[in-house]
Amino acid sequence: MNKITTLIAVSVLLLMISIILKYNMPDNVYTTMDQRVSHPYPFIKDSIESHHLGDDYTLHFVTDTADNIYYFRFIGKEVNFYGSLANLNDLGAEFYGINIQNNLDNNEDKLFIGMIANGKIETVTLNDSNENLQYFNYKGYSFVYSSTSIEEPFMIKGFSSDNQLIYEELYEGPRE
Repeated sequence: MNKITTLIAVSVLLLMISIILKYNMPDNVYTTMDQRVSHPYPFIKDSIESHHLGDDYTLHFVTDTADNIYYFRFIGKEVNFYGSLANLNDLGAEFYGINIQNNLDNNEDKLFIGMIANGKIETVTLNDSNENLQYFNYKGYSFVYSSTSIEEPFMIKGFSSDNQLIYEELYEGPRE
């Protein structure tokens, strides 16, 4: 009987140690995102969603305690684009987007990411093209991503599920 009690005690102790280690070990993606951006509200660790984009690229979404949505694009373990896209408590527009182009080591790197805040918009086009667009769902909203070059200004059009044009805007830069 004494051996069984010892075995149970050791098993419980090992289980507790593994739980403590799991929740206290830093998550590399979370830690990198948290340290990379100055933000007044803490990120919600459980809100992180990751989407593999091909090659070594990954797009991560995270929300803070004030419901601001942030995006991070990683190449491997390094962040190369990041920012805040919208606040879920203050959605006054139908579409939020950001278009970034950087020259890294003489290679142009591009990113367009948009959040479709109007639930009636099913798909979008950028300058009448839907090529190279990837869609993701996060927090009940659709997001669109592209890594192709888009010269500003450009036209964003939103279409309903029956392909009717229901949104049109000339994109000249991110909303303030």
